[in-house]
Amino acid sequence: MKKPELVTFYKQSAKIYSGQDGYHAAWYFNGKRVKRQFKTRKSAKEGALQALRQIQQGEGLLAQLSPAQKSELIHTQKLLLDHGISDPEMAMREYVSARKIAGGTDLTTVATYWAKTRTSLETVSFQTAANDWIETKRPKWSKAHADKVITRTARLCKLFTVDLLDADYESVRTFFNVD
Repeated sequence: MKKPELVTFYKQSAKIYSGQDGYHAAWYFNGKRVKRQFKTRKSAKEGALQALRQIQQGEGLLAQLSPAQKSELIHTQKLLLDHGISDPEMAMREYVSARKIAGGTDLTTVATYWAKTRTSLETVSFQTAANDWIETKRPKWSKAHADKVITRTARLCKLFTVDLLDADYESVRTFFNVD
């Protein structure tokens, strides 16, 4: 062959060259030149046409995967379907965001920690939480500071137990300690 033979499929095209070691089919995919070697001109033409069909149908990336990679993808898809996840892209997005939140920590460790700590949480009133906080911090405070904090906390607790309709001008003045 003096000139390369042009094989086209819709807007895709490939060239078939004659070489010393057989025939070569070359085409462009994702901006890169792809080249395959064949023994005969007929098999080169068929191989190039098949590749162009796959590229046109959007399966070009699948054609470049090795059989082992294809098997891994199929196995991953089956695993996701077994766990009720039909959209692999959504699963990957969740995984990536969980990895970002975990900050490099193993996700199993994070999930185990969350499960253990979550069960020990209980709902308490604001007053109970405030009093617990005061008792925790009180040993580090001076008596004057502790008295001020206790007074302010008592006002806050009273405010949170009162409905908004019960608040009047005197309550607001007392809360903000305005004389």
